[in-house]
Amino acid sequence: ASSRSAGDTPSSQRRQRATTVQIKREEEWFAAYVTWLGVPLVLCWMVLGVAMIVLSSQVPPSCQLGLFFLWAGSLNLVVGVFLACCCCAGRQFASLEGAQQLMQKYEDEERPRDSVRESFRADAAKGAMTCTGVCGVCGITVVMGLLAVAWGYGGVQVTKA
Repeated sequence: ASSRSAGDTPSSQRRQRATTVQIKREEEWFAAYVTWLGVPLVLCWMVLGVAMIVLSSQVPPSCQLGLFFLWAGSLNLVVGVFLACCCCAGRQFASLEGAQQLMQKYEDEERPRDSVRESFRADAAKGAMTCTGVCGVCGITVVMGLLAVAWGYGGVQVTKA
């Protein structure tokens, strides 16, 4: 029969049962999942941007829609870059989660040296995630506003034609 101490909770028992390998596998899976979801999205915005820039060169100089396609295409490329930043932030979040789980596991197992190592890894992932996440989200917000202006400009040019 197993005795439970007052500090044992179901989550701490689950952490003790989880092996380090399992936690690291989950971290790697989460990071891969973010990549497999993010890369196609980034590529879509990039391909759309390139297509619009190519279209801008096909519009006759007398028509102002060429400028719209150039602006919108360029802004789509920039959105792709900021989405890539968000993907990097998601991968850092996976690293942060894994480090925090391992840190707690090592604390439960009374392995302070390993816990401190994972604490440093968690701090590094938190800093990288914050930096890339804030850059990505703020950048996308600004660029989406500029895209709205570009589409408004394109709409005005279409009504003039």
